[in-house]
Amino acid sequence: MKQSKTLFFFSVLTLFAILAILLWRSCVINNNLFIYSMDDTYIHMAIARNIATTGTWGVVNYEFSSTSSSLLYPLLLAGIYKYISQSELVPLFINIIVGILILYIIYRITLRYKLDRYLSILLYALAIFYIPLSALIITGMEHTLQIAIDLVYVLISLDLLFRKDTASRTDMVLISVLSVLVSMIRYEGMFLVFVVAIVFVLNRRYAPAFVSLFFCSLPVLIFGLYSVYHGSNFLPNPLILKANRPEFSPYGLVVFLKTWARNLSLAPHLLAIAAFLGIGLLHSRKSASPDREVKVFMAAVLGVIVVHSMFVGVGWFFRYEAYIMALGIVAAVLFLQQLELHKKHARVLKCLVVLIVFLPLLWQSTDTLVRTVPATRNIYEQQYQMALFAHRYFDHEGVALNDIGAVAYFADTRMLDLFGLASREVSLLKRTGAYTKDSIRSLARANSIRLVIIYDSWFQGLIPDEWIKVGEWTIADNMICAGPTVSFWATDKAGANRLAMDLKDFSPSLPRTVIQTGNYMEN
Repeated sequence: MKQSKTLFFFSVLTLFAILAILLWRSCVINNNLFIYSMDDTYIHMAIARNIATTGTWGVVNYEFSSTSSSLLYPLLLAGIYKYISQSELVPLFINIIVGILILYIIYRITLRYKLDRYLSILLYALAIFYIPLSALIITGMEHTLQIAIDLVYVLISLDLLFRKDTASRTDMVLISVLSVLVSMIRYEGMFLVFVVAIVFVLNRRYAPAFVSLFFCSLPVLIFGLYSVYHGSNFLPNPLILKANRPEFSPYGLVVFLKTWARNLSLAPHLLAIAAFLGIGLLHSRKSASPDREVKVFMAAVLGVIVVHSMFVGVGWFFRYEAYIMALGIVAAVLFLQQLELHKKHARVLKCLVVLIVFLPLLWQSTDTLVRTVPATRNIYEQQYQMALFAHRYFDHEGVALNDIGAVAYFADTRMLDLFGLASREVSLLKRTGAYTKDSIRSLARANSIRLVIIYDSWFQGLIPDEWIKVGEWTIADNMICAGPTVSFWATDKAGANRLAMDLKDFSPSLPRTVIQTGNYMEN
């Protein structure tokens, strides 16, 4: 027990040390400001602020928009914003606290499954360096909370399945609450609940299976109806625009399967986990180890990997698949703990085996850690500067963008999202194949757009002919932004003259590393 507590405290100190280094380096290169490593964080913050101040669920305070794949995280932020503080550091503090919680959950796992010292150290190391937890914290997103909730849900489900003959009323209430939280923190949680429900059914535990599926679906159904009531889609726009959805035709199924294969090819870390667990399950057919609980855990993680990769791609900093990686490394270590190796140094060999097998994960995790600080610099030089510019010159006016987070949070514009996350009209046009140059022109006029900030490469053949490009900002060593160059367009000649003056006036405020080009630099 004492040794387990020592390892837990040492893991917390290790996480803090890594975070301190990353945060210090980030602030140094960003003019002593803390900037999140993803623009999407500011979308959550904008939604939460609007919920707290005006009661509007949306990135702007005057219009509903279903812009987040998480229902719980904006509500959590909104509660803190309303009753405690509206500091920009709130998401960071939440993630740090939840990061410690994840390590505590791992501590409880080491006690529950009686892991030896070597495997306990391995499990902590995998969590801190392989996910990697520190990089995930600095995104300021909901994925650390997703890991914590999903780990607890799976552990409680296994406990109910293998350690109790019947489910008590308290057990059912706990499963109900956790099922709600799993789907509320990320819609992908439904994949996990679906797989766990299948496990319950196969073991003839029908009540927990029904309760899990029902309460998991409940928040999705309620928010979907709420969204439709406000004239939006049943599912959040990010899911509609980004998810791999099957079309029930021969060609549609081929495209779906090709996208599934592509998702897996871009995720060697998930393939490594799947291969390790799959081989472990095949081995267990000829051996008494591991016990049935661990086998079910391994099989469930494999099932989640299959279902998740069918519908969801991989994300920056492992964020979409982080919960699978957390579940996978726990399942892998539990398998190793029960694997019978008749060698003198079996425990050391077990650790070496998992480290070698997870080399693809190690490579990508290291790459993620290396990219974290430069990513904050990218957001500072591009999205943050865009937000400052929009706030200074175009507050309360129509602005069209395709990357909306920082502008939504720091400025107060009448926003048109040309990607479609925050603008239902754009999402609908894309889904119906009607997103054309003429439709963009009509949307811009209907929304009285005065400024357009876009990645030109996203709009080949779609930019209205009368729009005038006034300038471009280009950042160096892009790690995280969708493109290194953003372009500033005016929708008419009078607007172009004004925009040129505004860009020229703002020019001295830009970091020196941002390369400015365009007509406004020539005047």
